[in-house]
Amino acid sequence: MSNKVHVLTYASHSQGFYNNLINNDYNIKLITLGYGVKWNGLRDKPRAVLNYLTYVPDDDIVIFVDGFDTIIKKPMDLILQRFNEIIKDGKTKVLLSKEQCYNQQDNFFFKYFFKYFQYKVYSYKNNVIVNSGLYMGYVKNIKILLYAHKYNDNPNVDQILMNKTYPNYDFIKVDMDNRIFFNCPVYMNTQSDACFIQYPGEFNFHRIKRAILADYNHCFRLEINLMKFLLFIYFYWKIC
Repeated sequence: MSNKVHVLTYASHSQGFYNNLINNDYNIKLITLGYGVKWNGLRDKPRAVLNYLTYVPDDDIVIFVDGFDTIIKKPMDLILQRFNEIIKDGKTKVLLSKEQCYNQQDNFFFKYFFKYFQYKVYSYKNNVIVNSGLYMGYVKNIKILLYAHKYNDNPNVDQILMNKTYPNYDFIKVDMDNRIFFNCPVYMNTQSDACFIQYPGEFNFHRIKRAILADYNHCFRLEINLMKFLLFIYFYWKIC
């Protein structure tokens, strides 16, 4: 394949696997977007990608990987070989990664917490949720996929919007067999032969709180208001 390949990531600072990612074992050069820039929300990532692609040729290939939790496991020639095999139908131009975090959980809390979280947050096709942190395709089609983010007025939305828009395009395929992308489920020691593996970030109370109260607060207004009401009743009862 003669098309130039642009491997992009987004990181406002160094954290998690970032240093391992940019100093990977396969000498794959990554372009970091947003480094040193104030983080305003999840929307920053797709907008930064769109901005970078403004003057990139349409027939180039772009690969986007999350900066803090992704590890490269295969060389570029194998990545492109697998991509070519996947798009040989002549119709597919973009490959998205399947979200794994809500499947086959043995832990009771995580199993039902994530099922409820999934129900509240995402609109998805055929029970397939895609992950906005791993995707690959031709520049022309990636720009079409991300176009809606130009007019997204919610700074904390990226994956939600991708799940709403991707079913509209027949040039998109989801990597159901995890040949190129694999999102390792939370607290599952899963082995994979994928080219890029995304491991769960630090999972703690702070992240749950941020997800519900900040990143996805628009999806949990009922729950938040109920919590406020119960707290009001509790303190009223304590005072009286």
